[in-house]
Amino acid sequence: MKKLGITFSILALALALFIYLGIKETTAAGKGDWTFKATIIEGCSCRLMCPCFFNTTPDKHFCQFNNALKVTSGHYGSVKLAGVKVWLSGDLGEDFGDGTGGWLVYTFDPATTQEQIDAMTKILPTIYPLKFEVLGIDKKPISWEAKSDKAIAKIGDGMDGMLELTPFKNNAGKTSVIQNLTYMGAKSNNGFMLHRSKHHYKGHDKEYSFENTNGFLIEISSSGSI
Repeated sequence: MKKLGITFSILALALALFIYLGIKETTAAGKGDWTFKATIIEGCSCRLMCPCFFNTTPDKHFCQFNNALKVTSGHYGSVKLAGVKVWLSGDLGEDFGDGTGGWLVYTFDPATTQEQIDAMTKILPTIYPLKFEVLGIDKKPISWEAKSDKAIAKIGDGMDGMLELTPFKNNAGKTSVIQNLTYMGAKSNNGFMLHRSKHHYKGHDKEYSFENTNGFLIEISSSGSI
Protein backbone atom coordinates (compact mmCIF):
# COMPACT_ATOMS: atom_id res chain seq x y z
CA MET A 1 0.00 0.00 0.00
CA LYS A 2 2.86 2.36 0.87
CA LYS A 3 4.50 1.64 -2.51
CA LEU A 4 1.19 2.36 -4.26
CA GLY A 5 0.93 5.71 -2.47
CA ILE A 6 4.44 6.66 -3.56
CA THR A 7 3.59 5.71 -7.14
CA PHE A 8 0.50 7.96 -7.13
CA SER A 9 2.55 10.81 -5.65
CA ILE A 10 5.12 10.49 -8.43
CA LEU A 11 2.36 10.44 -11.05
CA ALA A 12 0.75 13.52 -9.51
CA LEU A 13 4.07 15.39 -9.52
CA ALA A 14 4.71 14.35 -13.13
CA LEU A 15 1.25 15.59 -14.15
CA ALA A 16 1.74 18.90 -12.36
CA LEU A 17 5.12 19.36 -14.05
CA PHE A 18 3.58 18.53 -17.44
CA ILE A 19 0.82 21.11 -16.96
CA TYR A 20 3.30 23.73 -15.72
CA LEU A 21 5.63 23.24 -18.69
CA GLY A 22 2.69 23.35 -21.07
CA ILE A 23 1.49 26.66 -19.63
CA LYS A 24 5.03 28.05 -19.68
CA GLU A 25 5.53 27.03 -23.31
CA THR A 26 2.19 28.53 -24.34
CA THR A 27 2.96 31.82 -22.61
CA ALA A 28 6.46 31.96 -24.10
CA ALA A 29 5.02 31.43 -27.58
CA GLY A 30 2.75 34.43 -27.06
CA LYS A 31 -0.46 32.39 -27.07
CA GLY A 32 -3.51 32.76 -24.91
CA ASP A 33 -5.24 35.84 -23.55
CA TRP A 34 -4.84 39.21 -25.21
CA THR A 35 -5.89 42.79 -24.60
CA PHE A 36 -5.61 45.65 -27.04
CA LYS A 37 -6.18 49.41 -27.12
CA ALA A 38 -5.36 51.50 -30.17
CA THR A 39 -6.05 54.86 -31.79
CA ILE A 40 -6.94 54.72 -35.47
CA ILE A 41 -6.62 57.33 -38.21
CA GLU A 42 -9.06 56.02 -40.80
CA GLY A 43 -10.17 57.04 -44.27
CA CYS A 44 -12.07 55.31 -47.06
CA SER A 45 -13.64 55.92 -50.46
CA CYS A 46 -17.19 56.36 -49.15
CA ARG A 47 -18.89 59.64 -48.35
CA LEU A 48 -18.97 60.90 -44.77
CA MET A 49 -20.28 59.00 -42.78
CA CYS A 50 -19.25 55.64 -44.28
CA PRO A 51 -22.45 53.55 -44.80
CA CYS A 52 -20.52 50.32 -44.23
CA PHE A 53 -21.08 50.79 -40.48
CA PHE A 54 -24.85 50.63 -41.06
CA ASN A 55 -25.13 48.33 -44.10
CA THR A 56 -23.17 45.57 -45.87
CA THR A 57 -22.81 47.59 -49.08
CA PRO A 58 -20.63 50.70 -49.64
CA ASP A 59 -21.97 53.77 -51.43
CA LYS A 60 -19.92 52.69 -54.46
CA HIS A 61 -19.22 49.18 -55.73
CA PHE A 62 -16.23 49.13 -53.37
CA CYS A 63 -14.91 50.58 -50.14
CA GLN A 64 -11.17 51.13 -50.46
CA PHE A 65 -9.58 52.17 -47.20
CA ASN A 66 -6.43 53.19 -45.38
CA ASN A 67 -6.38 52.62 -41.62
CA ALA A 68 -3.33 53.69 -39.63
CA LEU A 69 -3.31 52.18 -36.13
CA LYS A 70 -1.09 53.02 -33.19
CA VAL A 71 -1.35 50.66 -30.23
CA THR A 72 -1.39 52.53 -26.92
CA SER A 73 -1.44 49.47 -24.67
CA GLY A 74 -1.90 45.73 -24.83
CA HIS A 75 -0.33 42.30 -24.95
CA TYR A 76 -0.75 38.91 -26.55
CA GLY A 77 0.36 36.30 -24.06
CA SER A 78 3.86 37.45 -23.10
CA VAL A 79 4.26 39.68 -26.16
CA LYS A 80 3.91 43.40 -25.35
CA LEU A 81 2.17 45.46 -28.03
CA ALA A 82 2.33 49.09 -26.82
CA GLY A 83 3.83 51.36 -29.47
CA VAL A 84 3.19 49.06 -32.44
CA LYS A 85 2.22 50.93 -35.63
CA VAL A 86 0.41 49.09 -38.41
CA TRP A 87 -1.22 50.32 -41.62
CA LEU A 88 -4.12 48.45 -43.21
CA SER A 89 -4.89 49.04 -46.88
CA GLY A 90 -7.65 47.18 -48.65
CA ASP A 91 -11.12 46.93 -50.11
CA LEU A 92 -14.30 45.68 -48.43
CA GLY A 93 -15.69 44.75 -51.83
CA GLU A 94 -19.15 45.30 -53.31
CA ASP A 95 -21.12 43.46 -50.61
CA PHE A 96 -19.56 41.90 -47.50
CA GLY A 97 -22.83 40.55 -46.12
CA ASP A 98 -21.56 36.98 -46.46
CA GLY A 99 -18.59 37.73 -44.19
CA THR A 100 -16.11 37.98 -47.07
CA GLY A 101 -14.22 41.15 -47.85
CA GLY A 102 -12.02 41.95 -50.83
CA TRP A 103 -8.29 42.22 -50.35
CA LEU A 104 -5.98 43.44 -47.56
CA VAL A 105 -2.34 44.44 -47.08
CA TYR A 106 -0.64 44.78 -43.70
CA THR A 107 2.22 47.27 -43.42
CA PHE A 108 4.22 47.28 -40.17
CA ASP A 109 6.80 49.80 -39.04
CA PRO A 110 10.33 48.25 -39.10
CA ALA A 111 10.56 48.68 -35.31
CA THR A 112 7.92 45.94 -34.96
CA THR A 113 9.33 42.56 -33.94
CA GLN A 114 8.30 39.32 -35.64
CA GLU A 115 6.60 38.22 -32.41
CA GLN A 116 4.54 41.43 -32.42
CA ILE A 117 3.66 40.95 -36.10
CA ASP A 118 2.53 37.39 -35.40
CA ALA A 119 0.42 38.63 -32.50
CA MET A 120 -1.14 41.51 -34.42
CA THR A 121 -2.03 39.38 -37.43
CA LYS A 122 -3.98 37.14 -35.05
CA ILE A 123 -5.69 39.96 -33.14
CA LEU A 124 -6.64 42.22 -36.07
CA PRO A 125 -8.91 39.65 -37.77
CA THR A 126 -11.03 39.73 -34.59
CA ILE A 127 -11.26 43.53 -34.89
CA TYR A 128 -12.02 43.31 -38.63
CA PRO A 129 -13.95 40.00 -38.75
CA LEU A 130 -14.11 39.53 -42.53
CA LYS A 131 -12.31 36.97 -44.64
CA PHE A 132 -9.88 38.97 -46.79
CA GLU A 133 -7.44 37.87 -49.44
CA VAL A 134 -4.21 38.98 -47.75
CA LEU A 135 -1.88 40.22 -50.49
CA GLY A 136 1.12 40.86 -48.29
CA ILE A 137 2.67 41.73 -44.94
CA ASP A 138 5.11 44.57 -45.59
CA LYS A 139 7.66 46.35 -43.41
CA LYS A 140 8.06 50.07 -44.14
CA PRO A 141 8.50 53.16 -41.97
CA ILE A 142 5.21 54.59 -40.69
CA SER A 143 4.81 58.13 -39.37
CA TRP A 144 1.70 58.78 -37.28
CA GLU A 145 0.44 61.96 -35.63
CA ALA A 146 -3.01 62.96 -34.37
CA LYS A 147 -3.80 66.49 -33.17
CA SER A 148 -7.02 68.38 -32.50
CA ASP A 149 -6.85 70.28 -35.80
CA LYS A 150 -5.41 67.55 -38.06
CA ALA A 151 -4.33 63.92 -38.16
CA ILE A 152 -1.79 62.60 -40.64
CA ALA A 153 -0.02 59.31 -41.27
CA LYS A 154 2.39 58.20 -43.98
CA ILE A 155 4.09 55.10 -45.25
CA GLY A 156 7.70 56.13 -45.83
CA ASP A 157 7.82 59.48 -47.61
CA GLY A 158 4.13 59.25 -48.47
CA MET A 159 4.47 57.92 -52.00
CA ASP A 160 3.25 54.42 -51.08
CA GLY A 161 0.60 55.62 -48.66
CA MET A 162 -0.69 58.84 -47.14
CA LEU A 163 -3.70 59.62 -44.96
CA GLU A 164 -4.71 63.11 -43.85
CA LEU A 165 -7.79 64.04 -41.83
CA THR A 166 -9.43 67.43 -41.31
CA PRO A 167 -12.10 67.72 -38.57
CA PHE A 168 -15.75 67.96 -39.55
CA LYS A 169 -17.07 70.60 -37.13
CA ASN A 170 -20.58 71.39 -35.94
CA ASN A 171 -22.16 74.86 -35.68
CA ALA A 172 -20.40 75.41 -32.36
CA GLY A 173 -17.00 74.83 -34.00
CA LYS A 174 -16.42 71.49 -32.28
CA THR A 175 -15.54 68.21 -33.99
CA SER A 176 -18.69 66.14 -34.51
CA VAL A 177 -18.64 62.81 -32.67
CA ILE A 178 -20.89 59.75 -33.14
CA GLN A 179 -21.40 57.79 -29.93
CA ASN A 180 -23.01 54.38 -29.28
CA LEU A 181 -21.95 52.98 -32.65
CA THR A 182 -20.02 49.71 -32.77
CA TYR A 183 -16.63 49.72 -34.48
CA MET A 184 -16.36 46.44 -36.40
CA GLY A 185 -15.48 43.63 -33.94
CA ALA A 186 -14.02 45.83 -31.20
CA LYS A 187 -15.70 45.58 -27.79
CA SER A 188 -15.73 49.32 -27.10
CA ASN A 189 -14.72 52.72 -28.48
CA ASN A 190 -14.67 56.35 -27.39
CA GLY A 191 -16.75 57.62 -30.33
CA PHE A 192 -16.24 58.32 -34.03
CA MET A 193 -14.64 61.78 -34.31
CA LEU A 194 -15.73 62.76 -37.81
CA HIS A 195 -13.22 64.11 -40.33
CA ARG A 196 -12.88 64.65 -44.05
CA SER A 197 -10.11 62.50 -45.50
CA LYS A 198 -7.51 62.74 -48.20
CA HIS A 199 -5.66 59.49 -48.76
CA HIS A 200 -3.96 57.20 -51.23
CA TYR A 201 -2.20 53.85 -51.45
CA LYS A 202 0.11 52.18 -53.97
CA GLY A 203 1.40 48.62 -53.69
CA HIS A 204 0.88 44.97 -54.66
CA ASP A 205 -0.52 46.07 -58.08
CA LYS A 206 -3.17 48.16 -56.31
CA GLU A 207 -3.44 51.93 -56.54
CA TYR A 208 -6.15 54.37 -55.49
CA SER A 209 -6.53 57.96 -54.33
CA PHE A 210 -9.46 59.83 -52.75
CA GLU A 211 -10.12 63.33 -51.47
CA ASN A 212 -12.92 64.86 -49.41
CA THR A 213 -14.26 61.44 -48.43
CA ASN A 214 -15.08 59.67 -45.16
CA GLY A 215 -12.61 59.80 -42.32
CA PHE A 216 -12.52 59.65 -38.54
CA LEU A 217 -10.34 59.31 -35.48
CA ILE A 218 -11.30 56.65 -32.99
CA GLU A 219 -9.87 54.88 -29.95
CA ILE A 220 -10.88 51.24 -29.64
CA SER A 221 -10.47 48.61 -26.93
CA SER A 222 -10.88 44.86 -27.13
CA SER A 223 -9.73 41.62 -25.57
CA GLY A 224 -10.09 37.89 -25.89
CA SER A 225 -8.30 34.57 -26.06
CA ILE A 226 -6.89 32.89 -29.16
